[in-house]
Amino acid sequence: RSGGSLTSVEGRVIQNDRVCTILVAGFGASRPTNIMIDEQTRPEVAPPQEYASLPYIEGIVPAFTQHFDFRMTNGLLPFSGASEAHIQGWIRSRDEGAIDEAALLSLIDAWPPPIWTLATRPIPGSTISWQVNLLADLGAVCLDSENFWFYESRSRASSHGYADCDGALFGPEGELIATSKQLFVE
Repeated sequence: RSGGSLTSVEGRVIQNDRVCTILVAGFGASRPTNIMIDEQTRPEVAPPQEYASLPYIEGIVPAFTQHFDFRMTNGLLPFSGASEAHIQGWIRSRDEGAIDEAALLSLIDAWPPPIWTLATRPIPGSTISWQVNLLADLGAVCLDSENFWFYESRSRASSHGYADCDGALFGPEGELIATSKQLFVE
């Protein structure tokens, strides 16, 4: 459906005559408003050069992670038995070129769920639902793959094997780019 300022798109992935995934996206034009909320700010952390890059270890970490440079900033690693479900750090693509909307989504999706920081050993998991809201005018953001972006995510509730994950991606200058909401099964 396409209207004057909003276009809605739905896509379905079908395998063996069964719907496996549904994607719903809304693309809206900027609208004039007098209401602005800017309460979410990037945490004060040292620049990415102050943190070690997480190594890619074949057979141990997922293969796709070799395409990203992760710099964890709070020391809470997956399966470390941490006291809180919280992931944060710098990330950039190892692939050269400009960052587009799909690459921005990959910067958010590359991170492990924060609930895994509480675990003391690897456990299986999967996403049930994932919503990302792109909030920035990407034309005003430096989209060079050399830039680091900052990601933070917390799980504030987990029960009966299901955990919520609230995340935020901040741009190279500290501007809020996107928020995410994920329901994760552990």
